[in-house]
Amino acid sequence: MRLIATCPEEAKPALVLELESLGVRHLEPTYRAVAFEASDEQFYALHLQLRTASRLLQGLAKSRAALRRRRGGWDVLTPDGAGQRELPKRLARLVEAQYRGGGRIATG
Repeated sequence: MRLIATCPEEAKPALVLELESLGVRHLEPTYRAVAFEASDEQFYALHLQLRTASRLLQGLAKSRAALRRRRGGWDVLTPDGAGQRELPKRLARLVEAQYRGGGRIATG
C-alpha cells in the first residue's frame, strides 16, 4: 500500500533513515513528508515503532473515480450536499450538520 509519513522539513533526513532501518522500500522524499510503499504488516508495525514522523497517512485513491470504486459507488462528499443520496442516513445527517455548524460535527 502507498503511505505518507509527515514530519518537519528539518527532520526529513532522520525520517528517511528510520524508515530504511525498519525495512521500508521505494522511499520518495517530498516537502515535509516521505512517501513510500509498505505491506499491511509493516503498516501496523510502523504505527508502533515510528518515532520521527508526525503522522502516518494512507492514500485512498489517485482520482475521484478510483475513490468511488473504493467506496463501493458512493459519491465524493461535497459541502453543498451533493453525493449524500447514497450514504446511510445517519452518516448523511452527520455530514450535513458538520457543514451547517461551520466545520464541527454535531454528535447529538
